[in-house]
Amino acid sequence: MWTSLLVATGFVFLVAEVSLRRIFAPRRRPNVPESPVLYVREGVGYEYKPYARLTMYDESEEFYEEVMNSAGFRSDEISVQKTPGTYRILVIGDSVAESSSVRRAKSWPVLLQNLLSSSLHPSGPLRQVELINAGMGGYVSWQVAKRLEDRGLKYQPDMVLLVVGWNDLCLASRPEWKPYIDLSQINPNYGRLP
Repeated sequence: MWTSLLVATGFVFLVAEVSLRRIFAPRRRPNVPESPVLYVREGVGYEYKPYARLTMYDESEEFYEEVMNSAGFRSDEISVQKTPGTYRILVIGDSVAESSSVRRAKSWPVLLQNLLSSSLHPSGPLRQVELINAGMGGYVSWQVAKRLEDRGLKYQPDMVLLVVGWNDLCLASRPEWKPYIDLSQINPNYGRLP
């Protein structure tokens, strides 16, 4: 009888111990490997480091190097303060916004900026169009909204082009999706980040 009572008591304490450890265990950030081009921003996930140097390949399969600006955006260096006569467009979203499959000079945000700039009237009130490409491949809509709020709006854009493609359907609907996730767990192609 005492043996059964001792075993039952031990089992109750074991279940209580395991349950309490699961409930009150400190939450640790998943193991995110150190990257020369990416860092993890609390509450959002990965972002490009300022002046990150990426080795990319274009549509003709040629490799080239591209450098992000001081904000970690795929744009020319742009000050937070707008100069008078500037119309500023912020492009923000996922890889469709980032347009990383082509060289920056051929990306749709740069082509749009060139098109709009060429249509300005010399004596008009606008003297230049600035376009900031704050796209980040792999992002889903909640990450884009957080990036816009935390990092994009300080540039005082006159227009925001928010572009989110298939990531919401393909990634965010998966049960393992969460901030800081190692995307190579979902798709091995993400393990090829430089």
